[in-house]
Amino acid sequence: MTHDDEPELLTSQEVAELLHRDRKTVQRWAAAGKLPYAAKVRGQRGAWLYERRSIERFAEELHGPSTKAY
Repeated sequence: MTHDDEPELLTSQEVAELLHRDRKTVQRWAAAGKLPYAAKVRGQRGAWLYERRSIERFAEELHGPSTKAY
């Protein structure tokens, strides 16, 4: 797999900014299965990682189609 084929991953903070929500809300949604995530780094303080494409689809469902290009 080349780097071009790899999905762009976002942090919880980046997702929070895109969705106009708090970072903790994003993490709660991911933990509850409401928000798709790509990976959770092990450990109590491990980062949640999200695929940009999945988050953009989620944002459209949440806010409607966006006119802003990411």
